[in-house]
Parts: sequence; C-alpha cells; structure tokens
Amino acid sequence: MVPGRRRVVLTGHSLGGAVANIVGAKLRLRAVAFSPPGIYWSSHKFGIPSTDRIDAEVFSVVPERDVVPSIDRQRGLVQYITCPEEFSSIGCHDIIHSLCNLANACRDYSKDIFNPFPDFDSECSS
Repeated sequence: MVPGRRRVVLTGHSLGGAVANIVGAKLRLRAVAFSPPGIYWSSHKFGIPSTDRIDAEVFSVVPERDVVPSIDRQRGLVQYITCPEEFSSIGCHDIIHSLCNLANACRDYSKDIFNPFPDFDSECSS
C-alpha cells in the first residue's frame, strides 16, 4: 500500500451486498457482503470480465435458509453460517442475526469490533 493512501473495503447487506460485490469485482476492491444475491451468472451483464476477479475480491456471509443469496450463484469466498430452526427465511436474512452469529463465533475479537456499539450485546441476547 502506498504511504498516505487508505485501503477501501466495500460492504453491504442484501442488494447492497450485491452492489458491493459487483463494484469490488469490477474495480478490484475488496468487498464483504452479508446475505447478498449471487453475482456469478449475471457477472458478464455487469461488465465483470472474469470470474477470477470475483474469486479474488469478494467475501460473502450467507446464513442457511436465507432465500436472497439463492438468487444467482455465489462465487468468491463464501462463509455459510447457521440460522436457528425457529427463524423464518426472512429472520435468517436479518443482518442482526448474522452479526450476532459472527460475534459469538469470534468472541475474543468481537469485543473490540463492536465496542463502539454498546447496545450490541443486548441485541444478540434477545
């Protein structure tokens, strides 16, 4: 990285995650998306010249039973996470569920990450 320059990471949830993934693949920027529709079959339509770019730049967090990520095929690095049986497919799509799932799995790191959000722990316990 050039001194004085910042690294950009695109993020988004749902359709915003797909946009982050498309822009990231096109511009060779890292993208982290939560519950995004896939972009594999439609990549050519969005002007992504090669799926290698998707594989190199895109990271998606996909809850099981979430219907939105099943729109188109996922590519890149995909982390599948669990969703409780009592949740509907819409409940599995909720970003709070995904963040709580990751925070619980990465408890040692999540305190620092979510420290600016004091109400986050109470969201996860409800």
